[in-house]
Amino acid sequence: MATGEWLVVLRKSEEAVTGPVRNQLYTVFALMGLGLLVVVGVSLWITTTTARRIRRAVAAADRVALGDLSTSSEIVTDARDETALLSHSFNRLVESYRDITQICVAIANGDFSKSFAKRSEADTLAETNRRLDRIVKKAKKLQTLLRQKLLTKSHEDR
Repeated sequence: MATGEWLVVLRKSEEAVTGPVRNQLYTVFALMGLGLLVVVGVSLWITTTTARRIRRAVAAADRVALGDLSTSSEIVTDARDETALLSHSFNRLVESYRDITQICVAIANGDFSKSFAKRSEADTLAETNRRLDRIVKKAKKLQTLLRQKLLTKSHEDR
């Protein structure tokens, strides 16, 4: 401070000078620690929730692989993230598998009236089902012709 010929020296204790700075540092460190705790807590919550949903989807996929088609109702799809997209796709897959199973059961029981709707150009199952349907129709025609020939031959032999 310019005072002309005078020199002024102020003397304060170290505590008086560094005390306010130290208090601000403590406040900043406390806020940083609290922020870190919040970030860790939110991260753990997100990770735990996501991992739980993925574990449920894996368990459901394992049950579907073993033939249990009652699993899609266990896959929660109320979230709005990637695991929800996975859950929606998995539920559609299980529904498709149920439809396929019902049609296969009908065919195994002799009901060839059921057929698969073609879902895409790559859908070989629907095309195979159409070929099977054509084969069954040909076999029925041959069966009818054979019966007619047998009846005709039977009448001729009498």
